[in-house]
Amino acid sequence: MITLTNILIMKKYLRLILFILPYSLFSQALKVYDLRIEQLINPLGLDMIQPRLSWKLQSDAFNTMQTAYEITVATVPDFNPKNMVWKIKTATDQSINIKYTGKALMSNTRYYWKVTVWDNHGNTAMSSTPVFWHTGLLNKNEWVAKWISSTSIKADSIHYQSPVFKKEFSVNKPMKSATLFISSRGLYEAEINGVKVGNDYLTPGWTAYNSRIQYQVYDVTNMIKKEANAIGVTLGKGWFSGEVGWINASNLYGKDLALISQLIITYTDGSTWIIPTDGTWKSSNGPILNSEIYH
Repeated sequence: MITLTNILIMKKYLRLILFILPYSLFSQALKVYDLRIEQLINPLGLDMIQPRLSWKLQSDAFNTMQTAYEITVATVPDFNPKNMVWKIKTATDQSINIKYTGKALMSNTRYYWKVTVWDNHGNTAMSSTPVFWHTGLLNKNEWVAKWISSTSIKADSIHYQSPVFKKEFSVNKPMKSATLFISSRGLYEAEINGVKVGNDYLTPGWTAYNSRIQYQVYDVTNMIKKEANAIGVTLGKGWFSGEVGWINASNLYGKDLALISQLIITYTDGSTWIIPTDGTWKSSNGPILNSEIYH
């Protein structure tokens, strides 16, 4: 017999079930995403020896907190144990700026990393796609390239014709990767086989050039052809020697535009070939007759 008391009890438990049911259905929906290193996504040319890793959590459950994480770093995307350089598991809710403390990083190397997290509801989530960072040149002695400039142009000319530098080279065996390290006194725009390198403009950017000059790194593997290739770089005055501040002041950091770059080709047999800026490059006046940022 169903009495009023039984109905009230049933309604009470029904409300409890309806309250718990959504939580139980979605409590497994834990996701780790937006993996970054030094707040960057898949950066090229990162020259820190202990970069910091961060990620975010997403959950449909209320009051979800991370209780532990496990980071794995390897030089291959399949995280083969023989190529692993760091693996650490820590019980903590920290997910921002975890400092890398694995094996010493190597220059011009791509490191893949993933993270697994645990939450306070007993759920586990792992990042779905391996992300990476590519190291720069961690030791200044690894810059074998030399600064080169064009001596055929008057640097203090009002109409400064932009110099162009060119280097031809051939690739005669299977290639694994090609990475371009490049900077300039002035602005540069690089091309390989007639195609612009990267999506950046006004590189290498404005710095106190007498103290430090930034360099950029580009993955140019798909731009290199078998056998004959050519790399060309055009320079402009930019902030280095152009007019800055509308005060008719030029050559604040120097007069002579210059280029430094090295293309590092890694072959499938493990050997490498460095093509640096040196005396073998050719230079000439380019088609740009004058370059200024503020004119």
